[in-house]
Amino acid sequence: MAEALAKQVGTAHSKFIMEFNDDIKEEKLKGLRNTLWNAMKHASKKNGTPRDDEMLLATPLEKENEERLYEGWFNLSQTMPVPIEAQTLIVWFILKHGDLTELDDGLKNLFPDLHTLSPTNQKAMLRKQIEMIRNIRELVADPNTDPRPLIISAK
Repeated sequence: MAEALAKQVGTAHSKFIMEFNDDIKEEKLKGLRNTLWNAMKHASKKNGTPRDDEMLLATPLEKENEERLYEGWFNLSQTMPVPIEAQTLIVWFILKHGDLTELDDGLKNLFPDLHTLSPTNQKAMLRKQIEMIRNIRELVADPNTDPRPLIISAK
C-alpha cells in the first residue's frame, strides 16, 4: 500500500532503485521483495503443492527486515507526515547501506563511525539518536513530522 501511495506522487522507492540499477526491472524487484514475504505467508504454491522454504527461512533476516522497514517508511514519508522514529530510521539506513552523497554533512554526523560498529551497537545508536532527535522542537513541529508516538496506546 505504501508503494502504491508513493507511486501516486511519483516518488516510490522502487523508482529510485530502478533508476540507479539498469539491470533491475519492476517485476524482478517485486520478485526479490516478495520471496521472503511469500515464504512467511503461504504454506503452499499457487498450484496447491507444499512450499519448500526451509532453507530460505533459516537465513538471518536482519538485513531484509531493515530493508522492508526502510522501504515502507520511505514510501509513506513521500505521501504523509511520519514519526521522528521513521525519519531517523530512513537516515540511519541510508548511512548504513546507501549513497552518502545524497546526505548533507549534518545528517552524516548523526551516526558517526556507524560502519565500524556491530549490528547490535548500530541499533543502539539508532535508538539513542531517536531519543535525542525527539527533543529537537523544530523537527517535532515540522509539517513533515507526525507528532504522535510511534506506538499508540490501545486504551
